[in-house]
Amino acid sequence: MDWTEALKMGVPAIDGEHKHAVWLMDRLGEAIWARDPQVVCRLLLDVCDHFTRHFADEERLMAEVEYPMTAAHRAEHAEMSAWIEQAAKAVTANPGLSSPTAVKAIKWISDHLTNSDMLVAEFIRTKRAISMSMAA
Repeated sequence: MDWTEALKMGVPAIDGEHKHAVWLMDRLGEAIWARDPQVVCRLLLDVCDHFTRHFADEERLMAEVEYPMTAAHRAEHAEMSAWIEQAAKAVTANPGLSSPTAVKAIKWISDHLTNSDMLVAEFIRTKRAISMSMAA
């Protein structure tokens, strides 16, 4: 997955975190192709750390803008957080599991960024446009 302007939410801090997530996914893909389970394992631990912080930041943003689908979005975060924590522990114990686990993580992150997070972005853009038109 490549970082493109289309993935921007319009919130610089979150956009930076998403850009880093795309970078992590690219590194995971490279490590899978290189058949390097130790690097894949280390990167999965990095993904776990990154998304623990990122999900908290994104959930604060959704509360701040009063995003109406926050509960569903938060549930996706909780599901992925639980899965990635278990996966990181599993691949630490058995590096042979790292590649299939990384592929699943890449797919989930890609789907989440391009679908769920884009709904939040559209809500923010719409809310900003309404605020600007009311201020004019």
